[in-house]
Amino acid sequence: MERLRIEEEMKEKESRYRAMFDHSDQLIGLMMPDGTGLEINRTALAFMGMDESDVFGKPCWETPFWARSKELREQLHEAVKTAGDGGIVHFEITHAGPDGTSRYIGFSLKPVKDGTGKVVFLIFEGRDITDRKLAEQAFSKSENTARALLNAPTDTFLLHDLRGMVLAANTVAAARFHKSVDELVGTSIFDLMSARTAQSRTMRARQVIESKMPVRFEDEQQGRTYDHNLYPILDARGEVAQIAIYARDVTDYKQAVAHLEERTADLLNSEEKYRTLVENVPIVVYRMGPTGETIFVNRVVEDMFGFQSGEILGPPDLWYEKVYQEDRPRVEELRRKSLQEGKEFIAEYRVTRKDGYITYVMEHAIPVRSANGLVGSVDGFIMDVTDTVKLQEKLVRAEEIKTIGEVSARLAHEIRNPLVSVGGFARRIFSSMGPDDPNRTRVEIIVKEVDRMETILRMMLSYIQPLDLNMSLVDPNSLVTTVLKGLDSRIRDRKMHVDLQLSPGIPQICIDRPRMERALEVLVKNALSQMPEGGTLTVSSSRKGRNFGLIIRYPVTSMSPDDVEHFFYPFTWSRMMSEIVDLPLSKTLVDKLGGTIEVSLDQPGELTLRVSLPC
Repeated sequence: MERLRIEEEMKEKESRYRAMFDHSDQLIGLMMPDGTGLEINRTALAFMGMDESDVFGKPCWETPFWARSKELREQLHEAVKTAGDGGIVHFEITHAGPDGTSRYIGFSLKPVKDGTGKVVFLIFEGRDITDRKLAEQAFSKSENTARALLNAPTDTFLLHDLRGMVLAANTVAAARFHKSVDELVGTSIFDLMSARTAQSRTMRARQVIESKMPVRFEDEQQGRTYDHNLYPILDARGEVAQIAIYARDVTDYKQAVAHLEERTADLLNSEEKYRTLVENVPIVVYRMGPTGETIFVNRVVEDMFGFQSGEILGPPDLWYEKVYQEDRPRVEELRRKSLQEGKEFIAEYRVTRKDGYITYVMEHAIPVRSANGLVGSVDGFIMDVTDTVKLQEKLVRAEEIKTIGEVSARLAHEIRNPLVSVGGFARRIFSSMGPDDPNRTRVEIIVKEVDRMETILRMMLSYIQPLDLNMSLVDPNSLVTTVLKGLDSRIRDRKMHVDLQLSPGIPQICIDRPRMERALEVLVKNALSQMPEGGTLTVSSSRKGRNFGLIIRYPVTSMSPDDVEHFFYPFTWSRMMSEIVDLPLSKTLVDKLGGTIEVSLDQPGELTLRVSLPC
């Protein structure tokens, strides 16, 4: 009887371990030291598009997933040899996922040894690290802007060289080490840590240097949990010269997740308590039924997405359609697996708000099974991570863009000297020629092209020069009205119409009024030059959370997606009007003021500019 009881307990434990093994988000497998497959979880089979018969009893590099590339097979073969000799192997590959999109996967092979130290098994583990790849984005070159960005967030930012010497840091980073920023800069970051922590951080830094890829990890310090992101800063030769560290305190987020998971079961039987909790957390909390219909969503959805909760309740069409088109297939697949297979997921993606603005969010979905074992509903919450994403993009590029600006300024000055000489001689020759001179036309072409090059050079110099701002509080609606009033005669001459929709009660914003007035004037002048005669220019303002939003919408006769992508690029315009020359500076000014400006073709023949500035 005792033996039967023990066998039953062992079966129950094995069943639990198998469930944990199969439902892990990671790709996990077990193999012999020679690479012969023994076990593999369902997540790995689904991602690799294989059946168990494709894996068991076969060398792993001969399975269909690895058979597509000779280079991958050889890489895996070498990794198995190294792990079979007792080493731990890490490597990354790029491969098509189940949805056909290219995915970045981080793999590791770890040996399992018996009591004598002999390797008896190899554990194979893979993680989808695609979402950790950051899209690099150009940012302001100004050192003042970079310093403002460093100190603006409540998270830690630090830049050090390959020896660990701190080159730059924000006030939050300095406070974590109980120092001022000036005291921290020039200090070895590893000297400020315990020996154990310094050893771990040195290993992470070495990993960034060797791979030239970002590294992300979490750890606990003094009872707080931090999400660390290490980014390589490359020099002109493509080698890692510096390492940027961005650390976010995720303790409250972790606690919120844990608390929500612990309390969900109890709150199911108490609607009043459940609503009290979810209506007072600053995140979107929702519940979906088994077919994807929205059963409940809290009021925060209005602030985050611009929709009333009543608009989202019911069929899932709106909920899915507002996911950004490029992210939609991935999110739909995750939700399908959550509803049908009971798989929990955490995903970061983009959502199009009701007003058209793009918001970055992080969603955590938790399937809830009913008594019969089937998924009865999915509970989840969504956080707005737009500020974090944009700050990461800006901070990673700040140092590189500063160097590019310095090189560009030097190059522009070197070009200007010979260009002035060529232009002067060409104009002197042209002025000395008679109207019947056969070479007059050729020299005239030279003069015009020199004029054009000088205009481009002036534009380039103005584009890269630092902006010194004189900030003051300004009524944004008054600013818009002043600009349009100043362009009234031009609007009438071209028989244009202006549809002005200004929302009342918008608070003042802190900007450099003369520069912002000029930037807005340039945007409107450019719009008028692109519109057909008799067209309507729509200008509307609103308050979006903590930001002032301005939308300029107008018809265009011809505008390709490539034109939209390079709308503010200073060297693509064939027309060299002063307002076009100043067009890139409009974006530079908005960026320096901490705002954003986006250009899109919402529908064929209609261009939309969206400007957002902090209130």
